[in-house]
Amino acid sequence: MDAPVVIYSFRGFDLDSDQYQLRRHGMVVPVQKKVVELLLLLAASEPGRLVPREELERSLWAGVRVGPSSLRRLVSLARRALGDDASIGTVRGIGYRLVAEPAARGGDAAGPIDGKLPFVGRERSLASLGDRLADVVSGRARCVLVRGAPGIGKTRLIEVFLESAAARAAQVMWGRCSEDVHAPSFWPWRQVFADLHDIELPVGTRSPLMKGADADEEDRFRLFASVGERLKAKSISRPLIIALDDLHRADRASLALLRFLVSETSGIRALFVCALRDFDEATRPGRDAVYDALGDASEVSSLPLVGLSRSEVGAFLRESRYETTTESLPEIEKLTAGNPFWLSALVQGRNGTASIEGSVPGLREIILRRLRKMSEDARRLIEVAAVAGRRFEPRIAARAAGIPANATLAALAQAEQALLIEPEADPASAGRFRHVLICQEIAQTLSEDERQRIHGRIADALEAVHGKRSPARAAELAYHCARSANGTRRAIDHWILAAEHDRGSLAWEDAPTHLRAALDAAERDHAEDRRLKCRLQIALGEAWMQAGDPDRAEPLLRRAAELARKLDEFELFVRAALALSPDFFGIEIGAFDHERTEMLREALATIEPSDLALRSEILCALAIALSWSDARGQMTELEQEIESLAGIGLAETPRLYADCARYALLTDPWERVRLGRSIVDHALALREYDLALIHRVQLVSDYLETGDLDAFGIEVAAFERQAIRTKRNQVLWYVHLFAAMRALNRGRLDEEANRAEDVARTGYPAGDRNALQSFGGHLVFVSTFRDEFARVQPQLNQMLESVNYLATWYAGRVWAWTMTGEPEQGRPDYERYAVRDFQNIAHDRLRRATLALLCEPALAFADRRAASLLYDELLPHAGLNFQIGFACICLGSASRYLGVAARAMGHWDTAERHFEDALRDNLRGDAVLWAAATLRDHAAMLAARAENDDAARAALLAQRGLRLLGRESVPLLQRQLAQLASHTD
Repeated sequence: MDAPVVIYSFRGFDLDSDQYQLRRHGMVVPVQKKVVELLLLLAASEPGRLVPREELERSLWAGVRVGPSSLRRLVSLARRALGDDASIGTVRGIGYRLVAEPAARGGDAAGPIDGKLPFVGRERSLASLGDRLADVVSGRARCVLVRGAPGIGKTRLIEVFLESAAARAAQVMWGRCSEDVHAPSFWPWRQVFADLHDIELPVGTRSPLMKGADADEEDRFRLFASVGERLKAKSISRPLIIALDDLHRADRASLALLRFLVSETSGIRALFVCALRDFDEATRPGRDAVYDALGDASEVSSLPLVGLSRSEVGAFLRESRYETTTESLPEIEKLTAGNPFWLSALVQGRNGTASIEGSVPGLREIILRRLRKMSEDARRLIEVAAVAGRRFEPRIAARAAGIPANATLAALAQAEQALLIEPEADPASAGRFRHVLICQEIAQTLSEDERQRIHGRIADALEAVHGKRSPARAAELAYHCARSANGTRRAIDHWILAAEHDRGSLAWEDAPTHLRAALDAAERDHAEDRRLKCRLQIALGEAWMQAGDPDRAEPLLRRAAELARKLDEFELFVRAALALSPDFFGIEIGAFDHERTEMLREALATIEPSDLALRSEILCALAIALSWSDARGQMTELEQEIESLAGIGLAETPRLYADCARYALLTDPWERVRLGRSIVDHALALREYDLALIHRVQLVSDYLETGDLDAFGIEVAAFERQAIRTKRNQVLWYVHLFAAMRALNRGRLDEEANRAEDVARTGYPAGDRNALQSFGGHLVFVSTFRDEFARVQPQLNQMLESVNYLATWYAGRVWAWTMTGEPEQGRPDYERYAVRDFQNIAHDRLRRATLALLCEPALAFADRRAASLLYDELLPHAGLNFQIGFACICLGSASRYLGVAARAMGHWDTAERHFEDALRDNLRGDAVLWAAATLRDHAAMLAARAENDDAARAALLAQRGLRLLGRESVPLLQRQLAQLASHTD
């Protein structure tokens, strides 16, 4: 008769006498058979008994003579397998014993799974997580997305990995995203940081609906940075493993924090292991949000889980202690697709056998059987809890179910015994279904009318316990009200409150979700309340603007403004107009939006003259809208109105807006520097960080134009530091732009090309068309100086068709053809402006640069009249640097262009004086490229004049230009300088 099968369990290990296996949490530990035999001998001995060495040797090596080292080596291997030197006790020279007292059970004892699914078939996945942990130990943060279908074992894999990692001295933290859509912002992180008392996430503030900035990017950067520093400090002694379950349910603010910690916090030794439900259409939006937030981060990897193989299905069933046969395995595998959860449901439903004879009950049938065995109170409680969601609050569920408080714990105990909910440390305060599929199946057993009634009772219970205006529970209340009968208006109020809570919690990515739901509900069920609809449209537009999605915001805000106008709701109209008006980063260069400007003027006309704060804000928006236009009459009128405000004693913030309005209309760079510096300091003091950023960009441009390079470098560095904190691509691309501009100035064309590509990569996806225009501008200059302009001309023509008309684009094309020796190719564009004496070029901030680019074509076409017009208009700007945009492309010293125009007029001495000034200015400004171009132009002028020693001087200047370029590769200039250097006669 065969010996009975016994399984010994101790410290998370199972020792199987039938399979001769040592398993840890269901996973086989690879050891020699002799090691298992040794452990079985120790486990079978009486608790605490020391097994003599001779007895062990006799049993292990029957009839074979072995030395003492054989047993010592075997004990050493056993200790290594158990991961603990103290797991096997020893008395030197006498014997050994198992320190932990094992619990023995029969290997054939069938019974229900205890909620912890057997762990089989995931060895490779576990090893992959171990590899990522090794990377973390060396000081590199990593994130792994464990992907798979519901029930595939994502959470189980993470649990087993965390247990083994904790045994290796890693610090483990758990956070679970709510399976329900109404969890507070940063919910998983609040759980992770529950024990870290020096990390506090904001809990929301009360504010008028989406009006006025309570918090901004700087606030959130400081929050994220403080979290990163705290975790970095905590990871110094031991690496961190932070598990986030159900990441597809995470709010977008939580995903933003995860991205920050993974990719932007250097030195943190942390592994983020995240379970992500895949292959499920219901969770696609959440899954897409995860990939949008993390998809391009090099620190993030994916670990997909699939169903168990046939042999693994067999192992699973054996671990579950259910009988099966070889013949039944293929059908079981097909029925369950190797999904561990469905395997568990199947074997539980068969009362201890996994043979497939007869019908196999589905999950719903199994659940219904268990519900029928429970008391009426318990069944009602669980049905309400299932409608509430996977995680539920027992006192709320009991109140909604009409169960007495003193009967709640008994009802929960029945549900736990039926394996429907998990055991909790404090069952009175929190409940959780064992799996979301159980929760969903119970809810689906109810009729639609029953679910509606339960949602309504849950909403009533929440309001009774937490109050009717509870920001932290507002999303949850909106969820239940919306799904109850006649609860839409209540839901709208709660969605509005939830959006305010998101804003105060620095989770503004999530506010549009709640406001979109509120607006949809209002349009569906309260279409007659047009004021409510208008108010929600404006709030949603503002939320989308703040979340960085102007393409969605603008059409909605335009409709809201039109509706407010029809309703004579002037306050709402003003809000819509201000929300629609772009800040500096939202204006497309060359695009004057007449409709927006008129809306702002209309808004200005509707407010009281005494409302100075609102007037200054509207004037600022108007000035920004007009700053790139050619509407001189409107700008003069606006200047007068702004000046009238200057004499009034304004409060701090209105005065700041009034100064911003004045600054937007200034053209003199020295005046702009003085006022811009004051605005940046004032904005930082008032925590108006966006205004500070806007004016830092413009100060960079002003300092470049005036040639104050020390201040320019300081401001660029300050802008980069602040821009990186914002995490907004509409801002960040300027960092790359400034780098591209400086690389071009120094003649480093390869670096410039790479930086220009970064401009397009970061700016254009953010919806900033200025980034595309800037990239195109750099392409013109790089291709020209590489002597490759003809090759990229088709690409540039295609770009021209997709952007607003800008004279600078066409002037740049004429300049490029002229520089590359084919001026006739650019003649049509040149004559478009020259025949009208350049008056058809807008009188905006691009005009000077546009005229400068036309000086060399005027020389090539021997157009003395045009050269004279260009010279006269550019002469007042001698001593400045010309630039395109806001430090997009620096054209170097204005004096070089004056020298070219003077030469075209035949004023040789004047030209030479300008070239000498330009060389000095460009060298002082580290503009190597433009200094070399100046030497080329000066040498070409001398060669053309050909008086006295002009030829020799020209050769010397050209040789100096070649030396100046040194090892930089600028083929066009180097070819032209080499030709001039060769003419020494």
